[in-house]
Order: sequence, then structure tokens, then C-alpha cells
Amino acid sequence: MSARWPSGCWPPLPAGDHAVVLGASMAGLAAARVLADAYRQVTVVDRDLLPAPGVQRRGVSQGRHAHGLLARGREVLEELFCGLTDELVARGALYGDVQLQGRWYNEGVRLCQAPSGLNSLAVSRPLLEGQVRRLAALPGVRVVDDQDVAGWWSPRTAAASAGCARSAGPSAAWPRHSPPTCTSPPGGIRSWAARSCAWST
Repeated sequence: MSARWPSGCWPPLPAGDHAVVLGASMAGLAAARVLADAYRQVTVVDRDLLPAPGVQRRGVSQGRHAHGLLARGREVLEELFCGLTDELVARGALYGDVQLQGRWYNEGVRLCQAPSGLNSLAVSRPLLEGQVRRLAALPGVRVVDDQDVAGWWSPRTAAASAGCARSAGPSAAWPRHSPPTCTSPPGGIRSWAARSCAWST
């Protein structure tokens, strides 16, 4: 499954054999989805034992707060994870025009409601992350939970953005004899992948 690339833009060329993303939260899952277009195998490692969609987990302390996806964020995630909006709505998320169907107050004064075309989602964080994690389970993408990363090594410098990570969990997160060619820290996105993984070997 490939993202819908804008007209005139080309999808990335294959960049390597194996990429590893540290963290299976929203940024990590989005990074894994992007890297899946350029790497044969992508492994996502998280220290939490990941629960079913909709269940709060330890590593997302803000997960019980009110959450929502503004219009552009929802559009980008829909491009990466086709069908996400419909699945979230089917499970109880609220979808609608943020200006027409929401109530906005400025200094105690309620603002006029009017169509804006900005369609957003009100959704809990555990449900959003769980559904994205399910849709991120593409061929070649593997999510490994209950794992700590004990080491970090880069072929250039210890502070480089890409390198190899070593698992310290109860079982190896990836084959020890075949280290990843690109490792993305949490927060990786499409532009980060293009910069940091281009030189990985």
C-alpha cells in the first residue's frame, strides 16, 4: 500500500533492506508507514505491552485527555492510512465541520457558526493510536512491543540521527546478525526519513 503522492511528485526509491523505528506512538507509526515505501522491512519497537484499540497504556500519559484531529492532520493521516476516518467514526469518533458543528467562544462570546469545509475528528487518543497501529500492519511492517532498546550505534558518530539499535527485551526484536540500515527515533516523518536515511548503509 503506498501513500497517494501529489501530482508531479515521485514516491521514494528503495533505500535499504531494514529500518527500525523506536516508539509505536503516533509519530513512530507515521514514520513506519512512510519508511515502508522505501524499505523492504520496517520494525517498530515499543517498551509498552501494546493494548487493544481504545485501551489506555502507560507510555502515553496524556492519553486520557480530550483529543481531536484538526482538518489537515486528519487529511494527512487519511493519506497514509486509507480508511482511517471511516473506521474511527464506526467506533464512535465524531466527524464534522469544525466551524459549523462546533461551538466556539471568544472572551465569553459565542461566535457565529458557518460552513468552513474543515472537517475534523473528535476521538480519544487510545482509539486513534490503536486504529492507526492496526492499519500500519502492512506487509513488511512489524510492531514489536514489550521491548527496551539497550544500545545505539551509528556508523558515523554516536550522535548521528541514523544507526543501529540493540534490543534488550525478553526476545530479540530483529535478527542480531542483520542490523537495520536506518533507525528512526520518535518524531520521524516523511521529510525526516528523506534526510536521515539517504546515507544509511
